[in-house]
Amino acid sequence: MLQLMLSATCSPTPLQPVKRRMSRWTLALAGVAAAVALAGGALAWRLPSNGDMAKRAATILSQAAGTPVTVGGLAWQLWPQPALTLTDVASSPTGVAAQALHVERVTAYPLWSAVLFRSGAMHLKRLEVDGATLPQLALTALNKTAVAAKGLALASAALQIDNLAWRKVSWVSRYGAPLVVAGEAAFDADWRPRSAVLRVPDAKSAKAPTQASLTRQGHSDRWAVSAHIGSGSAKGELTLQALDSSAAGWALNGTLALQGIELAQALAALNRRTIVAGRVSGTMTVSARSSAGNGALGLVSGLQTQTRFSLGPGALLRFDLSKAVRTLGADVRGQTALDSITGHVASQNSASGMVLRFTDLKVRSGALTAVGEATLAGRTVDATLAVDVVDGLVGVPLRITGPTYAVNVSVPPSALAGAAVGTAVLPGVGTVLGARLGSAIARSLSGLAGPPAAAGHTATGRSK
Repeated sequence: MLQLMLSATCSPTPLQPVKRRMSRWTLALAGVAAAVALAGGALAWRLPSNGDMAKRAATILSQAAGTPVTVGGLAWQLWPQPALTLTDVASSPTGVAAQALHVERVTAYPLWSAVLFRSGAMHLKRLEVDGATLPQLALTALNKTAVAAKGLALASAALQIDNLAWRKVSWVSRYGAPLVVAGEAAFDADWRPRSAVLRVPDAKSAKAPTQASLTRQGHSDRWAVSAHIGSGSAKGELTLQALDSSAAGWALNGTLALQGIELAQALAALNRRTIVAGRVSGTMTVSARSSAGNGALGLVSGLQTQTRFSLGPGALLRFDLSKAVRTLGADVRGQTALDSITGHVASQNSASGMVLRFTDLKVRSGALTAVGEATLAGRTVDATLAVDVVDGLVGVPLRITGPTYAVNVSVPPSALAGAAVGTAVLPGVGTVLGARLGSAIARSLSGLAGPPAAAGHTATGRSK
């Protein structure tokens, strides 16, 4: 029995199927390994070296921008997903060398199909930007070149991005004030954003985050807009429309409802300062036009807004309106408590930056009321106010000019002459009354004024 058991155990017959199965598995694994190696070799063959790709990227970017672009480093990977990373990308457009465009790191994640099957278009699953400095002057200089506009148009036609994310991106105003933003966006076909969120992570507001969101309404060219700035909000809708004219392009229109936005808090969140404090509410209309070649950049550069607003209660910072009236502009130091401000403001981009034009301004502060208009451009104000005392019974014209942090208040020479007469007739109130009369008489004699109502008063002396 023992002999039979030993002979059965030592018999080679039962092991032959096992060996055959192991052999097949070995061959299969070897085949897979060979396939992977061949695939990896093929992909490596299709992708040039890091140095070559860095040079190629710099050349493509330079041609698109119309100005030299440098690429400090480049790296790519195939596993666990294809990725291409550019580091230290910089450009100094002509005339603004001191404010160079700079991107610390940008990573593109193409789809496998885009890697394996090259075509005229590149499809990116995700694009991430980590750390960038974008000076407004450099971007403006870049936009002025026809080469840049053409390059960007070609790039948008040859590139599709599903998701875009940006972190620590600093936009620097033409006056050197930085604004750090972050956010993400998801795109449908034809570069239509499906959703987008823009955040200001360093906003100086502890009450609520400062951010704006955009959400596409189905597959239409309409987007819901919602923004939260401190304790205030802005909500509405934007519509994009293709133009049928010979100069085909796009039109952007929309309306936003502004509710309880604390102006000083909002601008502080954007690293900006204001000369007026108080809660703003109103209705803003947005419009922009862009030619087919300029695309989204044209819409941004051509953006215009019209806003009917009300503010109050609040304060006029760094300016004492009552003191300015009493001294005829000789002393304006201090602040002015405001009961309310109402009016209309129009904003428009220009070659020198954003220009704000205020019209139909009506200011009320205790016993003072004022009407007028103002222009704010390049942190410089140019305003004309007709200030009435005791609810419009008497008044004085003021001209406010200069930088917002140190305004200059003046009174027309004719008004000063009238003020001297007013003082002789009736000190105090007579000074202000004489200033208004002197200004009105001078304007009438020079032909610059029409009937007496043109001076800002009706026949009863009330403000319009």
